[in-house]
Amino acid sequence: MKKFISLIMAVMMLAIGSAFFTGCSSSTKSTDAKTQSAQAETVKEDDSNDGQLGDYVVDIKSSRFSKNLSGEKVIIITYRFTNNSSNAKSFMGACDAKAYQDGVEIERDFMVQDKSYDSNSSTKDIKSGKTVDVEIAYTLNDTKTDVDVEVSELISLSDDMVTKTFKIK
Repeated sequence: MKKFISLIMAVMMLAIGSAFFTGCSSSTKSTDAKTQSAQAETVKEDDSNDGQLGDYVVDIKSSRFSKNLSGEKVIIITYRFTNNSSNAKSFMGACDAKAYQDGVEIERDFMVQDKSYDSNSSTKDIKSGKTVDVEIAYTLNDTKTDVDVEVSELISLSDDMVTKTFKIK
C-alpha cells in the first residue's frame, strides 16, 4: 500500500511539473529582432524601431549627444515605453536596455550636462495602458564607433529583442 501511494505521489508531481514548465514556455508567436540604422545627430520620429516584448511595447526612437560632468562625451538614447501589463511598471522594472560599442557594453551615466535630460524617467512607474518617453545616457568609449542598442524584457524566457544601431560620425 505504501508503494502504491508513493507511486501515485510521483505521478502527480510529474504531472504538476510538466504543467508548470509547459505554462512557462515561450509563445510560438515571436517578434524577430529588428535592426535599423539612424544618424545619431538627427532626431527623426519616422526612424523609430519598435517591438512587442511580453506585456510591453518598446520603441527605440532617437539619440543625441552631450557631455557628462567629467567632460566625457555621452549618447542619450530616447525610448518610448508602453505598459500593457495589469500592474504599474517602470521601464527599468520591465526591460533590460543595453548599449554597445564594438561589441563591448558601455556604461550608463546619470550626471549629464544636458539640462533637458531626465535621468529619473526610466524609473518612474506608469499604469497599464500608458506610454512615456524614457531617456538613458551612456558614456561613449570612443567618438568613432557606432552604438548598438538592445532592449529585451527583464524577466522572460523569450529571446525577443528590439535593436537599433546609431551611426557615430
